[in-house]
Amino acid sequence: MQAVLRNSSVKVNSQKFNEKDEALSEALKQCQAKVDAALKDSFDTPTAILVLSELVSHANVYMKQASAEIKEPLLRQTSRYVFHILKCFGLYGDDDTPSSVGEDGAGQSSEETIAPLMNALSNYRDKVKESAKDGAGPIFKISDQLRDDVLPYMGIKLEDKKPGEPASWMFVDKDVLIKEIEAKVAAKAAKEAEKLAKAAALLKKNSTPGIEYFKVFEADKWPAIDAETGLPTKNAKGGDISEAQLNTCKKQMAKQQKVYEKWLETQAAQEEKKE
Repeated sequence: MQAVLRNSSVKVNSQKFNEKDEALSEALKQCQAKVDAALKDSFDTPTAILVLSELVSHANVYMKQASAEIKEPLLRQTSRYVFHILKCFGLYGDDDTPSSVGEDGAGQSSEETIAPLMNALSNYRDKVKESAKDGAGPIFKISDQLRDDVLPYMGIKLEDKKPGEPASWMFVDKDVLIKEIEAKVAAKAAKEAEKLAKAAALLKKNSTPGIEYFKVFEADKWPAIDAETGLPTKNAKGGDISEAQLNTCKKQMAKQQKVYEKWLETQAAQEEKKE
């Protein structure tokens, strides 16, 4: 929610309600009435929580629209009510969002809270100034490093939007973000390994002479292969290979020989370029 509110301004955006605003406002009113009734009914907490979750779902749908359409007062009113009720249950402080406190319940000073972020931004600014002379490329790379390799370790998730729209940021559990990073790194490594494996298989295919084809790629299919011709002499059942099978194998060998010769030509051309 905070990420949405940062890009929404009462001074800039029209505050005239549209259908989505009316829907959220009505959802808030109904939620207030239902929660009040539930708590008066022997303090029916499960029902109250269920009703609150429905209101949160309404708010989440509401926040998906363009920031210019968001009505900040309405969203804050909804947020305050949700956390007010949760405070009554002893879960959060009385604010728009949960209080930032340590595991022991003690809060941090403003300087302690903001210091890591300011150090990161200061370092980012120094790198941008140093790289500006080399054009936009290095600056984009540094910006991505700030987003992907620095902020997540502070519990901050920065998300890029469509061109022309401001990026948004939000506080997220640091461990969750670190796991996301690890998953991305693992996925990238797996993709790179797959790419290398395909490249190795292609190289093996291209660099194998026709006469070696059956020994290299189909040795498990043919129990006996002639050492001189490179052609199979026995079929899978151990019997002599038929004339039709032999002709098929000859065609496959000739096809592989063409692939091999083309590869040799490519290698020779590359060597000439080096010279």
